[in-house]
Amino acid sequence: MEIFITEFTRVRSAILAAITTAGISDGNKLTNVNVLPDDLSNGFKAAIVSLERETGKDGTRKRYITTDLSFEIFLVVDAADDITDPDTALYTLKEAFRDAYLSSMNKDFASIEYYPSYVNGTHPVKICKLTTQTEKI
Repeated sequence: MEIFITEFTRVRSAILAAITTAGISDGNKLTNVNVLPDDLSNGFKAAIVSLERETGKDGTRKRYITTDLSFEIFLVVDAADDITDPDTALYTLKEAFRDAYLSSMNKDFASIEYYPSYVNGTHPVKICKLTTQTEKI
């Protein structure tokens, strides 16, 4: 069990470090999808890292010997009326994060999706959801 937790922590730490390299402040780097970013000022950007899936491999009668983990990363940018081009802001942030992630993990994302949403139900944002390739533990 200890090796699973160590590897989970290593992978998530690498993702969070790449988010920092992309220019997102610590208060807007979240690991809880139910918490709002600290800074929602004009032009804000934020990231949320969430464990998406775990798939057991090489099972015995009692437990799996190895497991595959997959994470989802949500990059969020302000899309309020006074923001002229949130798509470019989001794409630029995604590419900065992607470059940092590729440098540390040596692999690209399994999927990337873009969609509009709201923070607090009223503040418009654009979101980029990136899903990591499976991390074998």
